[in-house]
Amino acid sequence: MRGVFTVLAKYLLKNRHVYSLKRMSNLNSRMLNWSVPEEIMSTKMTHYLGRSKASGQTQMVQRPCSLSSCDKIRQERDEAVKKLEEFQKISHMVIEEVNFMQNHLEIEKTCRESAEALATKLNKENKTLKRISMLYMAKLGPDVITEEINIDDEDVSTDPEGTPETCVSVQCQKQIKELRDQIVSVQEEKKILAIELENLKSKLAEVIEEVNKVKQEKDLLNSEVLEQRRVLEKCNRVSMLAVEEYEEMQVNLELEKDLRKKAESFAQEMFIEQNKLKRQSHLLLQSSAPDQQLLKALEENAKLIQQLEEERIQHQKKVKDLEEQLENAALHREIRSLKQQLGLLEEDKRELELKYQNSEEKARDLKHSIDELQKRVNQSENCVPPPPPPPPPLPPPPPNPIRSLMSMIRKRSHPSGSGAKKEKAAQPETTEEVTDLKRQAVEEMMDRIKKGVHLRPVNQTARPKAKPESSKGSESAVNELKGILSLPDSFKTE
Repeated sequence: MRGVFTVLAKYLLKNRHVYSLKRMSNLNSRMLNWSVPEEIMSTKMTHYLGRSKASGQTQMVQRPCSLSSCDKIRQERDEAVKKLEEFQKISHMVIEEVNFMQNHLEIEKTCRESAEALATKLNKENKTLKRISMLYMAKLGPDVITEEINIDDEDVSTDPEGTPETCVSVQCQKQIKELRDQIVSVQEEKKILAIELENLKSKLAEVIEEVNKVKQEKDLLNSEVLEQRRVLEKCNRVSMLAVEEYEEMQVNLELEKDLRKKAESFAQEMFIEQNKLKRQSHLLLQSSAPDQQLLKALEENAKLIQQLEEERIQHQKKVKDLEEQLENAALHREIRSLKQQLGLLEEDKRELELKYQNSEEKARDLKHSIDELQKRVNQSENCVPPPPPPPPPLPPPPPNPIRSLMSMIRKRSHPSGSGAKKEKAAQPETTEEVTDLKRQAVEEMMDRIKKGVHLRPVNQTARPKAKPESSKGSESAVNELKGILSLPDSFKTE
C-alpha cells in the first residue's frame, strides 16, 4: 500500500497539484480501505521488470555502451535514486500527518461519545429529581398530584427506552460531583489566569511608559551635552581672541616704551648741544671781533636752520609712516573683529538651523502621535477605558554656569563695541584738539628741559587710570608719541 501511495505522491508532485489536508486524509482512508490482492501486485511488478530487462538487452545488442553513455546513465540513475528518496520522505511525512489526523478524529469521537453519555445521564437525573420534587409537593393538594401524573406520562411517552436504563447508583453521583468540582476549579483557574493576564498587561504598559521616559530623558541629556560642548567651544574661541588682543596690546606697549625712551634721549642730546652752542657763542663774543662773530653766527644759524628743516622733514615722514601704520593696524583689527563676529554669527546660524530641524522632526513625531491617538480614540469610542494616571512633573533643569558666563561676556563685549564705534565717529571731530594738546605737551617739555628738570623714567610715568576699554589707552599712547615726535617744530618756533 505504501508503494501505491508513493506512486500517487509522485504523480501529484509532477503535475504540481495542491491538495488540502482533508482531501489527503480522505484519500488515505480510502486507500487504507482498498483491498488489493498481493498476487495481482506481484504479477504486475514481474511483468514490469521483465519488460525493462528485455528492453535493456535489446538496447545492449543494438548499440554498444560507451563511457559517456554509461556516465549519463549513472547520473540519471543517481538522480532517480535521489528523487525516489525524496518521494519516500514526503510519503512518510504525509502518512504521519494522516495518522495524526486519524488519531485526532478518534479522540474527538471518544470525547463526543462520552459527552453524549454524560448528557443522557444528566437528563435522567433531572427527571428523577423532578419526580422526587413532585412527591414532596403531593402534600399540598390534588392539583399538584395531577400535574405530577401529567409530567410522568410525558416522560414515559418521550423516553420509553430510557426508563429501564435509569442509573441512580452512588458511583454515577460521585462522578457527577467530581465533574462539577472539576468544572468549578477550571472556572476559578480561568478567572485567576485572566486576572494575572490583566496584571501582566498593565505591567507591560508601565514598563513601556518607563522605557519611553528613559528615552526622552536620554535625548534631553544628549541635547544638553551638545549645547554645553558648543558653549565650551565658543568660550575657548573667545579666550583665544582675548589672548591675541592681549599680546597685541603688549607689543604696542613695548613699542611705545621704546619710542618714549628714544624721544627722551633725543631731547637730552638737544639740550646738551644747545648748552654747548651757548658757551661757544659766549667765548666767540669775548675773543673775536663783532663782525667776525656775526658772520660766524649767521653761518652757524644757516647750518642749524638747514639741519632743523631736514630733521623736521624726516620727522614728518616718520610721523606719517607711523600714522599710516596705526591706521592699517586699526583696520586690520577691525577686519579681524568683523571676521570673528562673522564666524560667531555663522555658528549661531548653524545652531538655529539645527534647532529648526529638530523642531520640525519633533513636530512630525507629534503629528504622527496625534494621528495614532485619534485612531485609538475612534477605536475606543464604544468601550472607554479608565483614564491613566497623570504623569509626574518633570524635574527643574540644572543651573548652567557656562551660559551665565557667556551672557556676561556678551554684555561686556556689546558696550565695548559701541564705545569703539563712538570713538571712531568722534576721531574726525577731535583732530584739532589733538594738535593743540601736542603743542602744549611740547612746550611743557621744552620748559622743563630749559629749567634743567629731569624727566621721569618710563616705568614711573604718570599714566591715566586703567579703564576697561583698551581703545582709549592705545589712543593716549599714540598722542604722547606724536607729541614727542613734534619736537623739531618747537625748536623751529624758538
